[in-house]
Amino acid sequence: MNERLNELEDQCKQILKEIETIRNENGSVKLYDLVKFSNLEWYIIAEDEDTLTLFLKDKLSPEQCAKYFDEGLLDCDKDIKFSNNVKNIWWADSPIRMTLNSKFLEDLDKSKLDLMTTTVNIDSQSRTTEDYVRLITKEEAEKLPVKILKSKYAHGYWTMSPSYFHHNSVAYEFIVTSSGVLRGWNNVSNSYGVRPVIRVTKNNAVTKIENKNN
Repeated sequence: MNERLNELEDQCKQILKEIETIRNENGSVKLYDLVKFSNLEWYIIAEDEDTLTLFLKDKLSPEQCAKYFDEGLLDCDKDIKFSNNVKNIWWADSPIRMTLNSKFLEDLDKSKLDLMTTTVNIDSQSRTTEDYVRLITKEEAEKLPVKILKSKYAHGYWTMSPSYFHHNSVAYEFIVTSSGVLRGWNNVSNSYGVRPVIRVTKNNAVTKIENKNN
């Protein structure tokens, strides 16, 4: 009996040690902290009991865009059109969505990702998608601090939210400018940056970045 109790005690100590290791690796993370996941740096922009929603620290670099996106979709600055169809207003049909959820996703630890269900609206229309990787929505951008929305690059980046469409004209999406300002009236055939959003499980998924100038 004593031998069995000692064995159980050792098992409990090991479990507690593993829990403490997880806590040390994750740190005490909170909203807007900068963390590392899959060798990339992200801001925490939302959390619930089980998950963290992460927003890439800045838009994908020109080198990253060249790696993930087809050359025909990129401009000379390696920014990308929201759609090749000037009347396509929906994230569901954007080539950005297709690439992020295929080539970019391959470089992430998918086992720690949570599928996101997101609805975007314009006038009386809406479209819902399920993604492992998506863009920020207009509503999320409206709530975030400017310091997190800013980009070091000259041009802004796309949101997944439509801003205007008329059947006789081209489609427009909201973007976030490099100074962190939400702006509409951006033709989907124009080129802007891509700044991914993901959702991860809280169980040892991220590492907090300490004492770093954000």
